[in-house]
Amino acid sequence: MKKSNYNFFIDIGEDKIIAYNSLTNGLAIIEYSLFKKFKTNTLSKEEEDDFLKGGFLLEESLDELDIIRYNVQKTRCNSDFFGITIAPTLACNFKCIYCYEKDQENYKIMSDEVVNSLMHYIENKIKTVKNLDICWYGGEPLLAIDFIKKFSPQILNICKENNVKYTSGIVTNGYLLNSDICKILKECLISDIQITLDGTKKYHDDRRMLKNGSGTFDR
Repeated sequence: MKKSNYNFFIDIGEDKIIAYNSLTNGLAIIEYSLFKKFKTNTLSKEEEDDFLKGGFLLEESLDELDIIRYNVQKTRCNSDFFGITIAPTLACNFKCIYCYEKDQENYKIMSDEVVNSLMHYIENKIKTVKNLDICWYGGEPLLAIDFIKKFSPQILNICKENNVKYTSGIVTNGYLLNSDICKILKECLISDIQITLDGTKKYHDDRRMLKNGSGTFDR
């Protein structure tokens, strides 16, 4: 048995440790005494089995890089799944210091011409797949929430007509999220929201600020 190269342990106080494995997404809160036994290789067989389930431990014969390579190739060769990223706008309400899109000052939304081409592409591609996944991206996609609200039903209808399973997520800075926006996202079957943060408040606010320089972490 050996330890995974993708383990992360965070001390949260009160003798508790958050254990996370970024390869398996294994997540647990454990006692510090158990973490100490893990570090010193003194786990019982039952405790080893628990860490094995989360991917924190693995058999000596397993190579995690081989697992990653296999998963990548499996995804590439999967003809049943079709994933597409849609950026309805490159505009953003943030001015992050490292952003490669920070020169986009306008709030233009994707044109009808591009939408029509995209719909045509999806209609052709969807005939050969069983699963369609849409990732809404930007810029800040919530600046184009009306576009997402209008466009999503069209994609859902295409999936329904072709008996294709639909999933969708969005990558957002989270600043514009509220109950009304969340309701729209739910209606559009956007079930996964990835909110981008850059560490603690000070570090985040030094890097991810509004266009007027104000911090965004607390919001």
